[in-house]
Amino acid sequence: MILLGVRIIKTAAEVFMHRDDMKKYRQLNISYEFSMDELAIDRLKLNGADKVVGIPYSFSIIYTNPSMGRLNYQGEVDCQNNNQTDERTEEDLRNEIAYNITLNILPVALIASTSLGLPPPFPLPAPPRRETTKKDDYEEIRGYG
Repeated sequence: MILLGVRIIKTAAEVFMHRDDMKKYRQLNISYEFSMDELAIDRLKLNGADKVVGIPYSFSIIYTNPSMGRLNYQGEVDCQNNNQTDERTEEDLRNEIAYNITLNILPVALIASTSLGLPPPFPLPAPPRRETTKKDDYEEIRGYG
């Protein structure tokens, strides 16, 4: 199987809380809902080479506890069956397709959440802490290098 591309066809976003009220909450839960057409994977395996199959998907990011908002994405993943025998199971194919959808949607969701005033949909990496120690007349910075 060759993954040709991930297309976002429809987006929807809802914000349930004013931006100023969101600042009060330090803890929140973010849940993800993902679904795709299971029959399309079967069609992909049955079709010969050079036939492109669009697999519909739906991906949602839900801000809960407190309920702040929701981001919804719907689209299609274009896949093509190659001539080689694919040793992977259907579960492996589903996981690969879901992984690629997630890789393509999360950057878009990050931009959308920032524009709407929602927190990022995933934890952002923190830069390493800078520790300074005084040695004689110079400072040594630890954590970099």
